[in-house]
Amino acid sequence: MKRLLVALVFSACATTGSNAAPPPKPAECPTTEPSTTDDAQLLWTARVEKVCVLGAAPQQAADLQKLVQNREGQQLAPEWLSEELRVFVATGFVREVKAIASPVGQHGAVLTFAVKQYPPVGEVKFVAGGKVNVGPSREAAMKTAWASPIALARVKEDLVDTLHAQGFQLATVETKTTDVAGKTNVEFVIDEGPQDTVKSIEFDGNKRIKEAELKKALRSALNTPWDVNTNVYDEQAIQFVYLEQGMVNASVKASTVRDASTGAVAVRFTIVEGDVFPFGTMKISGEKLGSEKELLAGFDSKPGKTFSRSAVRRDVEKLEARGAYTATPQVTVDPKKKRVDINFVVTPK
Repeated sequence: MKRLLVALVFSACATTGSNAAPPPKPAECPTTEPSTTDDAQLLWTARVEKVCVLGAAPQQAADLQKLVQNREGQQLAPEWLSEELRVFVATGFVREVKAIASPVGQHGAVLTFAVKQYPPVGEVKFVAGGKVNVGPSREAAMKTAWASPIALARVKEDLVDTLHAQGFQLATVETKTTDVAGKTNVEFVIDEGPQDTVKSIEFDGNKRIKEAELKKALRSALNTPWDVNTNVYDEQAIQFVYLEQGMVNASVKASTVRDASTGAVAVRFTIVEGDVFPFGTMKISGEKLGSEKELLAGFDSKPGKTFSRSAVRRDVEKLEARGAYTATPQVTVDPKKKRVDINFVVTPK
């Protein structure tokens, strides 16, 4: 479990006798973790004279130092200190961190972040049935320098996504770790399960657009691995086909039937096309790039023409080609007049 420990401790500081205090020594970073005492005073008013990182490997220490360097010169405050501790843990290689404030001068402090790192990753193995390609996940795992739960969980999630993309929807992954000679060896044990394959693709409700045109937009293909995420992509791809032909209210819903014994998946897209909407009123607002009438005359988007998503995109490019500007189309679908009104808002980049 990650530990966040704040040990902001100041020893009492006083001078005796009538002699003047010696000049203060410049703030320096400790070489060992500063000690604390039971009678120390907990103070939040000291000025941070120096920030130090102790206990991390050189490169990681340098990276952590950059995160907190800007705290020098600030007054100690529990709010920002707690946030910095969370940032340390979020790096993924810090197992434990505590902050220790040591007095310097009359009102200053050296703030030391004492950290303990996760061990470096040693050997990485993948144990699978041989039906999957774990190449991308293997490369990601080999680049994982520290055996932190966050980093290993990320590799595991990527591996599961890779398995799903190859049709293994029921695949599971178990992560095993073994500490050897100061390093952590990692083993990912994969149970692929059955592979799902697309065996049929059907459309229901497509009256204006032919099936062949819709299939061209799909990522799914016959006799290829089926991935549930592909359904989401294909739904959007079909909607874009309908948008290109003015059917702005078209809806698409993918459904599947899976044969548990063979992994064969039948995919069906249920479509509600809706009406065909033309372009309505067209206007340009914001930064003036010239005569609005002349600019609109050169547009592909024209009142009365069937709405087209690509036509709007081309007109945006025409406006932005006139200088350092950004053109944002504000689209209003008028259900009563069954048209699409567009206002191209031009702003400086």
